[in-house]
Amino acid sequence: RWSAAGSGAETWSNGEVTSLTLLVHLAGHGDQFYAQMAAENHMDRLQVEVVKLNDELAEILNEADYMKEKEVRFHRKAERVNLAAIWWPILQIAILVLTAAFQVQSLKSYFQTRSLY
Repeated sequence: RWSAAGSGAETWSNGEVTSLTLLVHLAGHGDQFYAQMAAENHMDRLQVEVVKLNDELAEILNEADYMKEKEVRFHRKAERVNLAAIWWPILQIAILVLTAAFQVQSLKSYFQTRSLY
């Protein structure tokens, strides 16, 4: 995951360009953290690498969980859109049939009152 330590954009005002710097760093632990942990816990290089791999695995699993949740939300939204796409034409057809029935009734009534039928 990415986190911003600053903000960045380019803005134009009165013909002048002002740019801000965007500082981006990966969330997680750097080499300094692992070196300090190794010194505090008396770990050898292999143990530190195992801890690093475990941390990377945890980040990958968190990202996979996030993507799964994102896919579930997308699927729900697609299902709602699909349902709307199914019912909208049915509603249009129902309105069309009701309008046609009303027009037929009105014409029939008109011709009967004028004795044209």
